[in-house]
Amino acid sequence: MENDPVALEDILAPDFLHVVPVGIVTKEEHIRFLREHPAPGQHTHKRFEDLHVRIYGDTGIVNGTVIETTDRGERKLLHVRFLRRRSNRQLLPVSTSHPVQTS
Repeated sequence: MENDPVALEDILAPDFLHVVPVGIVTKEEHIRFLREHPAPGQHTHKRFEDLHVRIYGDTGIVNGTVIETTDRGERKLLHVRFLRRRSNRQLLPVSTSHPVQTS
């Protein structure tokens, strides 16, 4: 679903922001990028480590480490998502992922 622009149109909040190492991406920019750069056919497996979920009224905060494994190897991303409930739906207004630097 994360690479499906049609599904994300409905899930991402109108004011969605994705914070990445090179800047901030809006909902429109994110969906446009997915349409112009479809995901490659490679198999990707993702799992979470040290996942924490906190709920504050209509807002949820999820953070942890995403371990992404492909045929090219493994990488770790520090991941934070903020979710809020609007009209009985969960919307994603902000997401951020940053690669873990290894020495």
